[in-house]
Amino acid sequence: MAGRVLYLLDDFPGPHAGTEAQFWLLYGALDKSAWRPKVATLRHSPYLARQLPAEDYVALGIDSLRSPRAWWRALRFARRMRRDGFAVAHLYLNDVSVLFPALLSLAGIRVIVSRRDLGFWYSPGLLKALRFNRRFVDCVVANCEAVKLAVCAAEGYAPGSVTVILNGFVRPAGVRRIVATRPGDPLRIGMLANLRPLKRIEDAIRALAALPVGLEAAELVIGGEDRAVNGRSERERLESLAAELGVGGRVRFVGAVQDSWGFLADLDVFLSCSDTEGLSNSIIEAMAAGKAVIASAVGGTPELVEPGVTGYLYEARDVGTLSGLLCRVVKDAAHRTSLGAAAASFADRRLGLPALLEAHAALYARLGAGPAGG
Repeated sequence: MAGRVLYLLDDFPGPHAGTEAQFWLLYGALDKSAWRPKVATLRHSPYLARQLPAEDYVALGIDSLRSPRAWWRALRFARRMRRDGFAVAHLYLNDVSVLFPALLSLAGIRVIVSRRDLGFWYSPGLLKALRFNRRFVDCVVANCEAVKLAVCAAEGYAPGSVTVILNGFVRPAGVRRIVATRPGDPLRIGMLANLRPLKRIEDAIRALAALPVGLEAAELVIGGEDRAVNGRSERERLESLAAELGVGGRVRFVGAVQDSWGFLADLDVFLSCSDTEGLSNSIIEAMAAGKAVIASAVGGTPELVEPGVTGYLYEARDVGTLSGLLCRVVKDAAHRTSLGAAAASFADRRLGLPALLEAHAALYARLGAGPAGG
């Protein structure tokens, strides 16, 4: 008999943000002859309604957790899912992590919650609810050791109740390049991040400006959606900084990127300068694409990048060290190629789809949803 796993999310606009992308990757790769998953969202997802058969997707019509009707509706749904043979529920995102653990547990369904960042969204009220729900959660899935430590510290879980499963990726069969190439193009350094201060894109611009004579032709290409900070476009602020530093002509903004692999295709070096990260999908994809990576040593990034082997790490905001590392990688093509090849090898071994599927299948089976016992 096929194993039955229920996936619960707040909503699902599409598989583009980090959590949604990782869920969709896992769901799409499940062997449907061995597993019979069902997806439920609190709010209607036009994307899932188009992509999934009607029997495999349900929108619960829950817009607010403050309504008693929402809790009653969620409890009835949990009981119905248990009657339908679901033994395990895997919860993604915040609202379902507050609403469902106790109700699923009361219905006799084992509960898994995913945590994928360092908890920048925690608030005192939310933490109180999450700590209360801890007693109804059978396992937490963290996407790196750094997130595991943060969850244990903030929500009070014992380390043994948190399983680390690294993010996965699937390398596309074909790549459509989206960064326009030009004859005699300079070496291209890239970043893939929405334009927000915590991404520290300004550090990359300053490091570019500090490259020595002979490397000044290198350019920085930034893919990401512009955000307003205190009413001002972050892109405008960064463009002004680049102009002030004399590198305005060597910094290109290409806007929001839907096809990350196409963006990565024409890069020579990938940068991540964030103040905070959980486990960056952008870094994973850059490594899988065979790019040398230079990244701030925050969150789970040191679990991906081995200095001098697959890339380099530096302390966030240390622009001097960042510029020095960038100089080393930019000027040595052979070293750059070696770093990229080792990065791709690491990604294939540790972050490929088989590892992701095997880890989740083992967890689901351990909690009672295995194909033999579903």
